[in-house]
Amino acid sequence: MTRQPQVGWLKDGKRLHLQDGPIDLIVEADGSRANLDAAYAAAIGRFTGLLDELCDELALLRTAADPKRCALRGIVARRMHAAVEPFAHDDFITPMAAVAGSVAEEILGAMVQAAPLRRAYVNNGGDIALHLTDGETFTVGLIDRPDTFGLMRTAVIRAGDRARGIATSGRLGRSFSLGIADAVT
Repeated sequence: MTRQPQVGWLKDGKRLHLQDGPIDLIVEADGSRANLDAAYAAAIGRFTGLLDELCDELALLRTAADPKRCALRGIVARRMHAAVEPFAHDDFITPMAAVAGSVAEEILGAMVQAAPLRRAYVNNGGDIALHLTDGETFTVGLIDRPDTFGLMRTAVIRAGDRARGIATSGRLGRSFSLGIADAVT
């Protein structure tokens, strides 16, 4: 039986909050009211059951990625494997290294497929998938410590840039950085 995720709006009324177990997403999009309604409904629909899909293959997702073949079945699980496969030839890495970004990318893909949007993002704990149409940008704030307020710098992502995501890893989050850095974005 598929559990129902927690779904709600943040206080600003513009950002959707989706939470299921360890997956905690903030979602925002720009477009017409009808397109936003369709995109947010698609996000909720795709999010429902996604954790169960990943849990069904959790044992395999926690094992070293095979650089020669992928035995995973789920679309997000396969995306996770594809993200780490280039590094699996020389190093021990599991598909779980790409879980947050892969989940964010899947939800964003469902939204963009459901409706034309000017721009949108899905933030999964600092791993952020971005959608930008021509002329659109995102300005992302970088902080030096997640436990205190203080904007260090900003990064601007433009529609013409190759980047379509941001990933942050550090010692104060759920990631394992061996203490090498407080945070790397």
